[in-house]
Amino acid sequence: MLVSYAISVQGSSHEKAGIPCQDCSRTEKIRDGDGRELVAMAIADGVGACPFSDRGAAIAVNTVVDKLKSCIEDNEWYKDPLDLIKQAFDAALVAVKETAEDEQVAYPLFDSTLTAVIYDGHKAYIGHIGDCGVVVLYADGEYELVTTRHKGAEANHVKPLRHSELWEFVATEKETAAVLAMTDGILDEYVGKKAMNNRVFFPALKPFLMDLVADEEDVVREKEEWEAYLSTDNAFRELVRDDLTIAVARNTELIETMEEPFFDREKWDADSTAYEKEIEEFLYPSRCAAE
Repeated sequence: MLVSYAISVQGSSHEKAGIPCQDCSRTEKIRDGDGRELVAMAIADGVGACPFSDRGAAIAVNTVVDKLKSCIEDNEWYKDPLDLIKQAFDAALVAVKETAEDEQVAYPLFDSTLTAVIYDGHKAYIGHIGDCGVVVLYADGEYELVTTRHKGAEANHVKPLRHSELWEFVATEKETAAVLAMTDGILDEYVGKKAMNNRVFFPALKPFLMDLVADEEDVVREKEEWEAYLSTDNAFRELVRDDLTIAVARNTELIETMEEPFFDREKWDADSTAYEKEIEEFLYPSRCAAE
């Protein structure tokens, strides 16, 4: 059984400031012309400084998923899935530009990131631009971040959809049991930076990647429970104050046959301590030398 759902909720900082949720997400379960079931999904995070970024994110996500859905139903997806995703990115950028032109405003005011996935239950095909990210769980128990955080010289300067020269398209090579796409609020909390080798805090993401469900009613229930948690848990919403988005696709048949992936908490804590010490020595070399 393929499980898929997407959740986007307004972050606590935007709630307090009266700013709408600038994230958008969508998943679709689709059968191709040969009856195979696939998942198409996309997420986008509107750039905070851009006044129409929430609309830009919605245009990008819906254009991409509509394009993927149409081509999958017409059996055009399997020839070159990554090229199909690129075509969908092209269509999304055109749609954003045309909206801006119709309204006679500069199209960068609609800036957002964009990440899209086709998942056939065994492999994931991914297109990506921006500071969101995709973590995949392989059937052999390994897991990793497979996308790049696209940022400028300043930490808060994200590269949006219109930076087509940075678009990346990647396919998983190993049997893939689950795919989790996240906007940067959740991603940065549970996936380390490049300096930390993009390490993944698997215990926090395990429910999205490995929970087993019996039927579609269970999927709906799971989605509703996570949506309620992300919307109302005050402790978590103070920890992660940005808008919150996840999009999930997983194959329960593969997950049922897997052993739970190993997570070395002692190594995680030791690496965290070493990294914090390294940063402190870099920022305060004279103080650290005195100690």
